[in-house]
Amino acid sequence: MSERTVYALARGEASRVDLGTLGAVISTLEELTGEPVSPADLLQAVTVPGPDREARAWLDGDASRLGAFEPYDWGGADPYTLGEPVRVGPNGELTIGSE
Repeated sequence: MSERTVYALARGEASRVDLGTLGAVISTLEELTGEPVSPADLLQAVTVPGPDREARAWLDGDASRLGAFEPYDWGGADPYTLGEPVRVGPNGELTIGSE
């Protein structure tokens, strides 16, 4: 592990650390201190914010009646390559297309 990586970790500048790096830090600290070190000694829990209003509207939406509608006719186009964004407005209304 490079000194640059160690200093970035020590200053809290590394936002993500892979398991190999974490293992190397633990092994090195155990060698230096002669004491056992666990991941819990080095990691801090971070609360991730929940979904934003738009995502919450999709998650809370009622999709139970979707089977009652006829399938949409894409006119021969591949729906997975079409690119119109769908947005949920402040009152839960759907808007298709650019803002």
